[in-house]
Amino acid sequence: MRITSIDGFSERLRRLVNKPITRGHLRHFFDAMSKHERPHEMKIYNIVGYPTESEEEWWEFIEDMQEVDSRLVHRAKQWSILLHNTPFRAMPATPAACWSMSYKNYRGRIAQVLGAKYKGNIIYQGNAFWSVESSGTESLPTVTLSAIALRGTEADQENVKKIALSKSFWSANMAVKQATLERYFDVAALFRPYTTDELPTRNIKTYLPVEGAWTRS
Repeated sequence: MRITSIDGFSERLRRLVNKPITRGHLRHFFDAMSKHERPHEMKIYNIVGYPTESEEEWWEFIEDMQEVDSRLVHRAKQWSILLHNTPFRAMPATPAACWSMSYKNYRGRIAQVLGAKYKGNIIYQGNAFWSVESSGTESLPTVTLSAIALRGTEADQENVKKIALSKSFWSANMAVKQATLERYFDVAALFRPYTTDELPTRNIKTYLPVEGAWTRS
């Protein structure tokens, strides 16, 4: 298995997080892999749900793969490309700490948009490549729990204890978990953009002076 990461569906999104992987770089990567005489599997890690991201930008990944694949001869044994998507988190002590987070369930959503004409979680089928959305995308309740850990305050501590000790919560399905979290926590506040002064984690420091980069998305 060949493993790499792009951390953004489009070149614009990658530049947004200072990861300047161009479309040319990505196409060169696909082209180089296509020349290998023993096709196997690629696993590509990606981040989904950045502020200002649109679903239209998701198609850029398919377009770059298709541009390379369209020039290749059909082969019986193809490269499989597993696209693993992680929902964006506004991590403390990073330039993105104040950014908003997307309150969406992305599990299965990428295949619904990009692979509507295919069955299951396939998002592309071509001459030398076929690609699927990983089933390991974290659910919205999992991302919400992360948001509580990243942006919760002292006012949330009692409800955090209730959730942590609730066997019924941890055994519930995704819909019940999300409804429970919405009941006990201000989800809108957890996912919204913050100013520097109101950011709950503003006092967490690292060896890098990132405070000067803090801006609301």
